[in-house]
Amino acid sequence: MPRNLNTLLSLINFGKDDEPTLAVDKVRYKGEPVLAIVADSHREAFEAIGKVRVDYESLPAVFDVEEALKAGAPVVNETYPKNTFNLLRHL
Repeated sequence: MPRNLNTLLSLINFGKDDEPTLAVDKVRYKGEPVLAIVADSHREAFEAIGKVRVDYESLPAVFDVEEALKAGAPVVNETYPKNTFNLLRHL
């Protein structure tokens, strides 16, 4: 799923498209979708779910704005490497 065309930024053609439908390369937050299963029945879907294994590697994290803005803070989204989004830049 290369692009999520239903994000707010995509719908109004504003800013960079940085919200993929499925996680790419890394998961940025708890609950971010990592795969999609397509099946012809509930039974087949649940069988497929049983075959899925996802391994996660812990990454450095930030949990509040002040920490995210400090020098050397882990980058949450490489599209915005300083963990900021400059609204005025996109107007």
